[in-house]
Amino acid sequence: MSHITTVKTEINDLESLEVAARSCGLEFVREAKSYRWYYAPKACDHVLRVVGGNAQAYEVGVFAQGDGTFKLEFDGWNGGYGLMERIGPGAGKLMQAYAVARVYATMGHDHSIEHFTDEAGRVQMRLVPTQQSAEVHA
Repeated sequence: MSHITTVKTEINDLESLEVAARSCGLEFVREAKSYRWYYAPKACDHVLRVVGGNAQAYEVGVFAQGDGTFKLEFDGWNGGYGLMERIGPGAGKLMQAYAVARVYATMGHDHSIEHFTDEAGRVQMRLVPTQQSAEVHA
């Protein structure tokens, strides 16, 4: 029986993934070559590892897809021994953090972003014109 979950979101920016990982309490380990899950280490290209938690925590494998994108795999069995607390169900917390990091990485200098997590745990974002931008558009 496989415990592996593959994240369906397309990842195309490793720097934003690294920022997202840090915000979730994970370390991005480039070229780690294998990640920890229920069975023996599984081959991958990079790893997201729990920082400061259970030393036996499972990890997220990052796989290059050959088209410039990456997929993520992880084992959530038994909470991944602490991994699931960090990434959320279905890696939802990690994917929200990735989306926020991508927006920050790609936005122009004429706006800033306000973001917060609502009572339901969803990330809310608002694009706000900077003072200089507001003067130009006035």
